[in-house]
Amino acid sequence: MAPVPLPIPPPTWRCTTTLCAGVRSTAGSLAARVAYALGAEPADPIVDQCHNLVEIRDGVYLHRKGAAPGDGRDVLVAGTRGTPSYLVAAHAGPDANFSVAHGAGRKMSRSDALRRGRAKHTVEELRRTPLGSLVVCGDRQLLFEEAPTAYKRIEQVIADLVEHRLATPVASTIPLVTYKTADLGPTTRTDRRGHRGGRGRS
Repeated sequence: MAPVPLPIPPPTWRCTTTLCAGVRSTAGSLAARVAYALGAEPADPIVDQCHNLVEIRDGVYLHRKGAAPGDGRDVLVAGTRGTPSYLVAAHAGPDANFSVAHGAGRKMSRSDALRRGRAKHTVEELRRTPLGSLVVCGDRQLLFEEAPTAYKRIEQVIADLVEHRLATPVASTIPLVTYKTADLGPTTRTDRRGHRGGRGRS
């Protein structure tokens, strides 16, 4: 995460902007469907943020990877599917590139999480979290790769933000349902692991 004083070709910029708009539209549609299913009316999001973006600041491009804009706005610092997430009032300055952590962050690689998880848990155990929330995921390997134990303690991440005066906690949230992929029964991913990069949490 650092300012880069280099131009981005316009076609790339337009493509990225179009992609982000499409993702936001899809996420909004999904959120509305969930609200209707729960008997509620959809509302505007409290926080609308991403954690992999390029921003123009003071004439240079600031690329955030795994970080969120933290210059005087509310930020949702995501925990895991089995831990709370925290809404914080961010007030990061230039020393932190006006950025804050976007979530707990991994403490295990995906391969380590998969190996350790299979030795300790069953698939059915991972479909329910310690908080009692439900995990909908038809990709069994992903269940292990993104188990709560594969991530750092979100409480420590928040404490570090507070200690360094980058953010102030406002509220915490508890996941009720985490949706990753359609639950299609037993699947394997050996044929499509090669081209897949990082996967986000929900």
